[in-house]
Amino acid sequence: IAFKGIPFVGKQPVGEYRWKAPVECVPDDGVYEAYYFGTCPRQFEVLGQVGSLYPQSEECLYLNVWKAGDAGTEKKAVMVWIHGGAYELGSTAEPREDGANFVQENPDVILVSIEYRMNIFGFFHLSHLPDGADYPDAANLGLMDQLQALKWVHENIEAFGGDPDNVTIFGQSAGGGSVSLLPLVEGSHKYIRRVIAHSGNPSLCQSTEQSIANTKNVMDVLGCKTVADLQKVD
Repeated sequence: IAFKGIPFVGKQPVGEYRWKAPVECVPDDGVYEAYYFGTCPRQFEVLGQVGSLYPQSEECLYLNVWKAGDAGTEKKAVMVWIHGGAYELGSTAEPREDGANFVQENPDVILVSIEYRMNIFGFFHLSHLPDGADYPDAANLGLMDQLQALKWVHENIEAFGGDPDNVTIFGQSAGGGSVSLLPLVEGSHKYIRRVIAHSGNPSLCQSTEQSIANTKNVMDVLGCKTVADLQKVD
């Protein structure tokens, strides 16, 4: 059984929420038809990265849940998958990311896959700019999105039959780096019990100096001087 395209934030990161920390969900008693994957994070179209060929949007903070059809154990172990792609590419919509075979082979596990902001939308240093003080989190938004998704899992996965206190995070490449970094974030441990990193590690981060240099390159190409200028770019 698959539940796809579930929003794990109260506001999608568009408009005034671009380059802002993820907004927490508000309780809702409505019915959500979780039939389809959400839109993929914005990225380049690259041969071999199938996720880049799916519909894209900055409105991309969704997750997916797979569970076996049988009742199984009362509270199943939960595994949260974070996809790779060099923090620039990839999506949970890729066929190789589909969780159906995984839960068929491991019926006592609830599988969750999550999206997160990537490249310029998820890891872009802005706080040094003249009007950048209002964007202190911009350089680490991808990780903050992942943590917000884990908070959603902690608060909601029991309704799917999962154990919120038995969550393993695992990922490959940038996902491996992400699951290595997340336990270093204050307050994350209540959402994580185990970590499995398939390549990727914390050493693949950039220094503040490198990040500022990257921002300058982007600003020069776009002809922008401030965050306000950047906000006008589609």
